[in-house]
Amino acid sequence: MSTKEEEKFQKMFQSFETDEDGTIIRRDFFLSLFAKSNDGVLTKEDCLRLSFRLFSVGEDGGIQMKEASDLWSWFDIYETTQDRELERIEEDMFMKKSLSRMENIKLQHNM
Repeated sequence: MSTKEEEKFQKMFQSFETDEDGTIIRRDFFLSLFAKSNDGVLTKEDCLRLSFRLFSVGEDGGIQMKEASDLWSWFDIYETTQDRELERIEEDMFMKKSLSRMENIKLQHNM
């Protein structure tokens, strides 16, 4: 890892670690990723992709739909009844659905 990347990760950790006990609570971490994306730390797409990959460590590239549902909930992205019928979701489909829904939400708020 380069010095620049290391500094970026250190900056991210410090911005998420709010009570100075050296730990980050999972929900706060994910919400902070999303909130910090507006400040240029990560793009929204990067936040979602990183979150998905953290959940998929040790899996075959996908995650259980319960985990996807939790991620969407933490990022205020809606889930559909069609989603609930699936057992697993792969990264590409998760990203496609997430970004599309975020765009729909954004359009609805601009009406």
